[in-house]
Amino acid sequence: MFSEAFVAGYPLWVWFIPAGHTHPLRELYAEFLANAVAVPSTATALLCEAAKKAGVAVAIGVNEVNSEASCTTIYNTLLYISADGAILGKHRKVMPTGGEKLVWGLGDGSDLEVYDLPFGRLAGCFVGKTTCLWRGMRCRPGARRSLLLPRGTGENPGSRPGATWLRKGDVT
Repeated sequence: MFSEAFVAGYPLWVWFIPAGHTHPLRELYAEFLANAVAVPSTATALLCEAAKKAGVAVAIGVNEVNSEASCTTIYNTLLYISADGAILGKHRKVMPTGGEKLVWGLGDGSDLEVYDLPFGRLAGCFVGKTTCLWRGMRCRPGARRSLLLPRGTGENPGSRPGATWLRKGDVT
């Protein structure tokens, strides 16, 4: 497991340069965009090759450019790679926080999935909506629901007694 925006780095500058300073922000965003990766791409192929060579499943944060459309929006994306080097899927952060909204687009949540791997089930989200997978931590209920229930079940985990929070070990 690698952190969010591991490839090609977290845009820490969004917290230190005021939004009104457009010239330096444009320059930094242009560089940020130039270093974002498409999924799939040569960059992700290298990550897949490394995962396969090491024989490990990988969840890694990438700055993903929207190659399916304008190639000008960047998403904070969690990329899942299997131990055999295949891209399992990706999840775009639904709600960037504060200054992050200057550089990252909003995901739509349709890509929240759970992957069955030989060692267990793998799912994830970003801080602020997912660290809730353990008892007592806050979480966005929609994200939790999407990860817990099979698609199309129509169930609401919050409506069942004892289902408001997960116990450690319920989801790996």
